[in-house]
Amino acid sequence: MKYLFIVFQLLLFHSVFSQVKEQAEVDRNSALIGYYNLDELHNKLAIKSYSDSEKVRSFYYWITQHISYDVSEFHWSGYVAPRHLQSTDSLERVKVHLNDYGAYVLKRKKGVCEGYATIFKLLCDRSKIECVIIHGCGKTDVSSIGQSLTENHAWNAVKIKGKWLLIDVCWASGYCDNMVTKFTKQLNENYYLTPPDRLIYDHYPTDTQWTLLVIPPSKKEFENFPVLFSRKNKVKIDSSSLNGNVIAHLGDTLILKVEIISETITQGNYIPCIDVYDEQGEMLPRSTNSTNQTFNKDGNKLTYTYCIGSKNSCRLYLAYGSEYVAAYRLQVK
Repeated sequence: MKYLFIVFQLLLFHSVFSQVKEQAEVDRNSALIGYYNLDELHNKLAIKSYSDSEKVRSFYYWITQHISYDVSEFHWSGYVAPRHLQSTDSLERVKVHLNDYGAYVLKRKKGVCEGYATIFKLLCDRSKIECVIIHGCGKTDVSSIGQSLTENHAWNAVKIKGKWLLIDVCWASGYCDNMVTKFTKQLNENYYLTPPDRLIYDHYPTDTQWTLLVIPPSKKEFENFPVLFSRKNKVKIDSSSLNGNVIAHLGDTLILKVEIISETITQGNYIPCIDVYDEQGEMLPRSTNSTNQTFNKDGNKLTYTYCIGSKNSCRLYLAYGSEYVAAYRLQVK
């Protein structure tokens, strides 16, 4: 029995290693391809020997490396994007408009989220891979927790081997500053084939079937979710700590629980902490808040306990290691 287990582990390791190696080769090939029109670009990216999974990876990686976020269009959209099409428009008109918009983004080498999602869909369409553009709410800032959000984002669902999977090519390509005046290109793999129960923390589709969850949360529940940060670690919020819009009084004690899904957590000697920010976004001195915090680590589970000692406490950032893992909006009465 022990021998069979070892053989199974070796086969599993070989399979994972092979997948990682193949993905790296797809990425290298994709990165070398320059700018072309949509048909030529597709032909160069969708190598005949590629599986559908590899084609999807090739399209995704090329876009993240070659398209930048258009901060100017974010503030002023002078182009009628596909989201403005009417439900009564013919399929042919929708197709023409999508192709026109994709060509527009490719020519400028930049676009907003709709542009990223459109190019990805058009490339998938040309490979006859089912793909849809999803519209809904995206949430990145702690100040938006508890606020009523309107439709402000677009991403994709793609069908591979009969299963719908979620991808946000825009957020995977980099990030903007708080005022959306500068874009920094940085690959973020957390938005590639993201599990639905993870993406729901910051993506809420207008059509809730595209949560891909059996029981989707309500929009109000989504608006109250804490913000997750997971560039290195995969974070899961305990059900008792799902309300990110905390209303409390001076002297109250908060207990916030998260789980870090990472192979290295049990090996590291990280000390968790909570950084506290005021309403203007300025961090309060750590020395001021260190006595108000206690922590407990049980395997991969972390419990942060914080006693509210200042009315200036407006945002709580839960840190583990060198990065934040989650953030809460705090209203002190």
